[in-house]
Amino acid sequence: MKRKNNTYDLKFANLNAFFCLSCNNAGIQDFYLHRDTLVIDIPWGPSIAPQFKEFHFIFNKKKQNWFLASTILLGGNDAGFVSNSYYKILNPIISIKDFYAENYLAQFNQKAEIISIGFEPGNFKKLLEQLKNIKEKNQEKYLKKILTEREIFLISYKYSYNRVSDIDYSTITLKNVQYANDSGYYLEQMNILNPAEELLKNVIRQFPDRMVAYLNLGDVYRKKKALKNATYNYHIYVNMMMNKGLSDKIPLYVLDYIN
Repeated sequence: MKRKNNTYDLKFANLNAFFCLSCNNAGIQDFYLHRDTLVIDIPWGPSIAPQFKEFHFIFNKKKQNWFLASTILLGGNDAGFVSNSYYKILNPIISIKDFYAENYLAQFNQKAEIISIGFEPGNFKKLLEQLKNIKEKNQEKYLKKILTEREIFLISYKYSYNRVSDIDYSTITLKNVQYANDSGYYLEQMNILNPAEELLKNVIRQFPDRMVAYLNLGDVYRKKKALKNATYNYHIYVNMMMNKGLSDKIPLYVLDYIN
């Protein structure tokens, strides 16, 4: 690293750390440092099907080198299918000097904890199955890295790129609303709160009479300490339950919260 006034010139001995021969339409490849972690970003692909690779290198003081510790792969296609993966390497041995971005997967001849999630618009059944599997494996701590509000948007709407508007219509229907609602519930239970909020709001937008969705959304806001929003959704849920003669089924924590 060379310094001239307030400008730094940083050069990598291994330029292959940024190289990606198969990445068509590559965007600006970037890197940044955060404490002991070096992050390399490689975005590529067309705007309707963007791909994203992120590599995290941890500095080893004893060996005075950076080693690949985790990788995030985000991608999709023009049909709306999304496939995201996170690799947590248990014993980092690939150094920044040896790293080759083009075929890094071939270098994964080591133990790694892998979490993946893939779905297409409207397939909430598959989303729910994957969320249950992730919860059973106690991998919730990694889920935030590959599932955000963006993915919830992609599964909740279909696209029409030949029209003026990108959004064609909602994918939440009478046939799959149970799976969508349950997916929102599982996300809330795993404390993936922003995606849970987005999904449950989409459920209510399509099915405003679905009582349990208000309860689940209220739970999300309660965890986010959003008192006003939690109270609002709990009140709707309580009123709907009472109107159906189900007041004895209302959870006590909800009544305690709004009172």
